[in-house]
Amino acid sequence: MKCNVRPYDGNEPYIFFSYCHEDGERIYPIIEQMIDDGYRIWYDDGLRPGDEWPERIGRMLDGCTLCVAALSQKFSESHNCKNELTLY
Repeated sequence: MKCNVRPYDGNEPYIFFSYCHEDGERIYPIIEQMIDDGYRIWYDDGLRPGDEWPERIGRMLDGCTLCVAALSQKFSESHNCKNELTLY
C-alpha cells in the first residue's frame, strides 16, 4: 500500500511523521487526512533517488517544527524508527 499524498517539500514549518512501513495500511490514511486538513507533513516517501537515508532523515528532523511518531509494536522493533526518535 502507498500513501496517496506527496510529502511536504518546501520552506514553511512542517511536521515530520515517523512510522513503521509495516503499519502503513493504518498510518497512510492518517497522513492523508492530516494533509487534507491543511497540515504540512513530511514522511519518508520524500526520500529522493541518491539521498543518503541517515543524512536526509537527520536534515528533515532538524528542520521540522514537530515530530509525530506512530508508536506500535512494529515501530519499537524497527532499528530505523528508533534511530529517528533518538535523532529528534
